[in-house]
Amino acid sequence: MKILGFRSKKGWKMGLATFGYGFILMVIIIAIIDPSTEETTAPVEAEETTPVEDVEEEVTKPEEEEAEVDAETIEANQYSSMFELSNSFIRQDIGRLGQHLQVFAYNEMWKDEYYEYVEELTEWAQDLRDMENVPDKFEFTHEAYLEGVDDVLASLDMMTNAIETEDDGDLDYAVVVMERGIEKMNSAEEQYKATK
Repeated sequence: MKILGFRSKKGWKMGLATFGYGFILMVIIIAIIDPSTEETTAPVEAEETTPVEDVEEEVTKPEEEEAEVDAETIEANQYSSMFELSNSFIRQDIGRLGQHLQVFAYNEMWKDEYYEYVEELTEWAQDLRDMENVPDKFEFTHEAYLEGVDDVLASLDMMTNAIETEDDGDLDYAVVVMERGIEKMNSAEEQYKATK
């Protein structure tokens, strides 16, 4: 079995691998011997005594605050992950729909592909809408983003109606509504990045 970085016998690869393996080893050692877990003992002066209730209060308050901050951070990180994933797929589906609409056709294969893109986009939008416990700092951004998504979905409803009736009279207005929705989404995404 050959070790990654040493198989080709090239100096620069071996040097980089040595550095990488050393870094990984250092991280593992630091994780095992975490200086924050070491207890320090200081001499206790006999003259000062603190009632037990005061000591318990001093000890539990920082722990409670730390747990509260950690819960908020975890909640914000979970929201961020879901928002970024949903945003990525929503934008991908909008892009694919845009490309698909550029080769507009009323045949069944084209319609099936169109409906597939609309369905995927709708599912991702619904996932965002169904999110519970949106952190307070993202509440406004979340609502603004959903307004944009709602405009995009409304435009798709207009386009779907035009496709089903083969009457493209409302397509221009549907495009305007979609562009308005994308602008709202862009603005909300900028707010999200600034808030994050």
